[in-house]
Amino acid sequence: MVIRKFLLVTWLLCVGAGRQCPSSAEFNLFCKLLREANYVMHGPVYVYDEDKDKETLKVMQVLHNATTKNMKEFQKTLWDMKDIFQEHSLPTRPENWEKAHKKMGYFVKETEMEVDKNRNLAKQVNEKIEAAKLLLAQGIYGDHVMELPKNDGNYMKVLENTSSIFNDENSASKSCGNTQEKAGKTLINDLFCVCVGDADDAQGPCHPNIWPPKSWGYTGSTGNWTQIKYGPDYPTLIPSFNESLHIMEQVCWENMTENNVKSENITALLEQYVSLIGKGNGGVKQNKNIFGHSTRSKNRGQVKECDGQQGNWHHNGPEKKTIKPASTTLTIYKAKNTTSPGTINLEKLRKK
Repeated sequence: MVIRKFLLVTWLLCVGAGRQCPSSAEFNLFCKLLREANYVMHGPVYVYDEDKDKETLKVMQVLHNATTKNMKEFQKTLWDMKDIFQEHSLPTRPENWEKAHKKMGYFVKETEMEVDKNRNLAKQVNEKIEAAKLLLAQGIYGDHVMELPKNDGNYMKVLENTSSIFNDENSASKSCGNTQEKAGKTLINDLFCVCVGDADDAQGPCHPNIWPPKSWGYTGSTGNWTQIKYGPDYPTLIPSFNESLHIMEQVCWENMTENNVKSENITALLEQYVSLIGKGNGGVKQNKNIFGHSTRSKNRGQVKECDGQQGNWHHNGPEKKTIKPASTTLTIYKAKNTTSPGTINLEKLRKK
């Protein structure tokens, strides 16, 4: 119901602006994908509570010392463990004393091994999670990403490499899957294919305030297809790709916040993404569709063809080779490691 409300509000905005937004559904889906991907990429890593296990180890070491024949160590232990000994008395018979000392020594050694094991396990899990996060980032920003982009110089450097983000940064037709080229290089590439494009004086298909850079060309300012014009009437050309993407993301966040759009699993969102390919008015020639929407032709929209047959899903786009497996990996590791592997099982040790 919330999603329907989200789509309805976007449609009403377009109608209120006196025009259609035939690709508002795709835009809303891109918004949700970007939000979830950012949350996953910058979400918490797996944290092993080593201090908790070390506290358990400390208690065992003290109990081990409490059963020693060394009186100096024994006196020190009595003071350290006075609260425990008020509730639990020490063994009195010599043979039981030696047996307890030996048993506690075994527990200490086993616990030390468990701490080392859990520390290494946590390291391996985090390495897998970080690798999956990087794969996810590459599906969004391109294969040139070698570390997770942050909100600093590293992020700006990632966005500056537009040749890795787009199939062709100078031509929407070549970047979005014409009869010779393939689409689906990155999620951002597909977002600009659907919502921007490079058609002359075309309307914005995704949102009433997001226009292609050649719209309102008679005003004297036009730009490359990796830029947008922004505004409800007489929109302004945004001077760079970085700023254009930032504005589109801001529109996404504002719309989703205003309409209380709930989070969804990335895998489920990708299935919705694929299901949109080829949808639309079956009575209209498919070669006029972008994601199957019949009102998207070169005359009224942006790119002539981008229905998925030239790219997106069928030619191993980012959704297939990076985003989906990355999401699956993260889901598996989070499910397996919801609780700390470092919770020492004292009962299990006791029975050994």
